Amino acid sequence: MLRTPSLSAQVSQSILIVEDEPALSSLYERVLSRQGTVRCCASLETALEALHVHPCEVVLLDLGLPDSQGLEGLARIRRHAPEAAVVITTGASDENLALEALRNGAQDYLLKDRLDASTLVRAIRYALERKQTENKLHQVEELFLGVADNMVDLLSIIQTDGTRIYTSPSYCRLLGYSGEELSELSRKDLVYPDDLPGVLEALEGLFRDGISRRFEYRIRRRDGGYVPLESNAALILDVHAPNPKAVLIARDISARKAAEAERERMEVELRQAQKLESIGQLAAGIAHEINTPIQYIGDNTSFLREAFEALGRIVERHQALLDQCQGDRCPPEEVSAARRVLEEADLGYYLDEVPKALAQTLEGVNRVTRIVGAMKDFSHPGGDAKCWTDINRSIESTVTVCRNEWKYAADMELDLSPSLPWVPCYPAEFNQAILNLVINAVHAIEANQHPDKGIIRIGTRQVGETVEILVQDSGCGIPDVIRDRVFDPFFTTKPVGKGIGQGLSIVHAVIVDKLKGSIHLDSEVGKGTSFRLCLPLREV
Repeated sequence: MLRTPSLSAQVSQSILIVEDEPALSSLYERVLSRQGTVRCCASLETALEALHVHPCEVVLLDLGLPDSQGLEGLARIRRHAPEAAVVITTGASDENLALEALRNGAQDYLLKDRLDASTLVRAIRYALERKQTENKLHQVEELFLGVADNMVDLLSIIQTDGTRIYTSPSYCRLLGYSGEELSELSRKDLVYPDDLPGVLEALEGLFRDGISRRFEYRIRRRDGGYVPLESNAALILDVHAPNPKAVLIARDISARKAAEAERERMEVELRQAQKLESIGQLAAGIAHEINTPIQYIGDNTSFLREAFEALGRIVERHQALLDQCQGDRCPPEEVSAARRVLEEADLGYYLDEVPKALAQTLEGVNRVTRIVGAMKDFSHPGGDAKCWTDINRSIESTVTVCRNEWKYAADMELDLSPSLPWVPCYPAEFNQAILNLVINAVHAIEANQHPDKGIIRIGTRQVGETVEILVQDSGCGIPDVIRDRVFDPFFTTKPVGKGIGQGLSIVHAVIVDKLKGSIHLDSEVGKGTSFRLCLPLREV
């Protein structure tokens, strides 16, 4: 006889018993009456009618009913009461039938000849808990699918071999493929060939180390173009899963890439504007530097014209003399005239001075050429990528361009290593940095208010895998209290109208931020300052 167990945790649910044997139905009702509201039906049809009028949480279903045999009754109960937990009772010990029942939605499967009160109550409670869990999982699944179906970002779940278990519809919307087309494409088909090794390395590291990864790559659209994506990958922790899985959430970064490209373009234009501004500020000095050699080129050219005219007169007079001396007849007056022209022309003077004038003229032309070449090197806009740069030539060009800025305040000493290797660099930005250091040195020397000229020294050398540029001045030095602030934007100790305080901040931005080098500052008040710039010889 079944006895109602005394359990502390009561089910307190509505229960429908579908059993055609009156004795068993009555027994089940007596056992479960303390667990909730119980109704009994002797056939499947009456059970379906009862469910239509009064839905319940648990159905205790016999598989051998007058109007239903086997799993047919389970299927009809599931259709009429999808939210109810179903517990199968049967007299047939069939393992395959039990597995099939569980696969088709039953929460438990009980054999009548092994059933007692405690087992029945526990089965009801277990079925309710399992159904509730299934309902929650179903809700979570629906929520997940709802979110995934409507999210803008791309979501996929993959296995270690790259097989996609799930791909969100946003992939199709972004790439233009149908779901069937996308399912047939492998990672190799979709990822840009140059990006594929990086993707494989990131995912292998994820599955090996379990550490979330972020990486960028390009993925092919249906029209053949590529979309840049930023992806975050993380392992799905499931101790029961035989094979680990990972979730990938990717985002279209086309707009960001376009903004970055636009920002880089504007930065290039801004740097070029800064170079042109520097050229404009140096224009008067450059004009003066060019004017001096042009002036003596003009003077020497006038002198050579006079010398050529004098030589022409000599040649003309002596030609006339030769004409008169034919047949041993040489009129004395013609000889006197030729001698007088030769004396007046002072041919010896021209023979001494013309070579000097030519040499001076060529020197002036070379000087102008150097200044113009330096201006061209200094103002060259450069490019978006680093290039191998002759640092010594860049320094010489910059010093030449700004000569009029320093020549009245200081003597310039260059100690440039002739064996210095070329450096991966942005030439235009480097020129600007050197110019700012030179101008800063000039202002520091002028601040000393010393009657004698100061000294600016610029040297280069190779130290291991770096190239060092040393810029020293004999200026006023930098006090300790402001030394940590000299590279801050707009910080200046100069009077109003003497610069905007951007010089050293630009130096820091170029050398440290862009070229991945370092700056070392050494200064002593009243004696001078040195900046040691270190640039890596290898790409960083």
